[in-house]
Amino acid sequence: MIHCGRPDTVNTMESMNTSPEGIPLPMPTQLDSNQFGVYRGVLPCEDCGSKQVRLELFVDDTYELIEVHRDNPDKVCKHMGSLKYDEFECQIRLPMEGKDPRFEFLDDQLILLDSKGNRTVTEVSQTPFLFKIAPSLQLALWRITKVEGDSLGSDRSNQSIVEFKADGQVTYSGGCNQCMAKYKSVAEGEIYIKVGACTKMLCPGEDWDLKVSNAFRKSTNYSLNNGILIFKNSKGEALIQLESLI
Repeated sequence: MIHCGRPDTVNTMESMNTSPEGIPLPMPTQLDSNQFGVYRGVLPCEDCGSKQVRLELFVDDTYELIEVHRDNPDKVCKHMGSLKYDEFECQIRLPMEGKDPRFEFLDDQLILLDSKGNRTVTEVSQTPFLFKIAPSLQLALWRITKVEGDSLGSDRSNQSIVEFKADGQVTYSGGCNQCMAKYKSVAEGEIYIKVGACTKMLCPGEDWDLKVSNAFRKSTNYSLNNGILIFKNSKGEALIQLESLI
């Protein structure tokens, strides 16, 4: 359990501001050393459905927030600044132009808060958490780059976004139609995907939506390394390759 505030922090303003010789010193940070680092996740977004977020908290009480929206994966937004910390509430604010996101610390997680500092209410399929762990299926939005050895063109790949939701649903596209599926990962590296329905738009060229669906249907295993996610069949043959948007 992470506790708010460093245990070695001295409580008097005088001792915090000066050395024993009376020399002015910088104010010590309020965050616990374990709270610094990188947090990742997919957060709900009012006008874009969902967004992938990477937040890094630095020891000098600054932050870097990178986010990309599912609906516009080509646009990567980066925000940097000084964080504001409420030790009593165990919350941080990230002041930036046009908005002021807030989070609450809970162990190795950050919980998204609303503008009043209250925990947000989300759909069952969404999670308002950022996690201090490496990327996993649910902690990223994924772009399809290859299907059974065939590379998608850059234009089609930018529209081929896959999201593994908290309730076991998968939304994906081969670059034209939007498709649904259900997934279950009973053990690390093992997966079962039950492909569902797709929208029925007429799409030019090869039916990549069908190719992606067929590849997911045959997938039984996956590997994840350095932001590259590969789904494989029971023989270990690569079926789909994806990359994290950030």
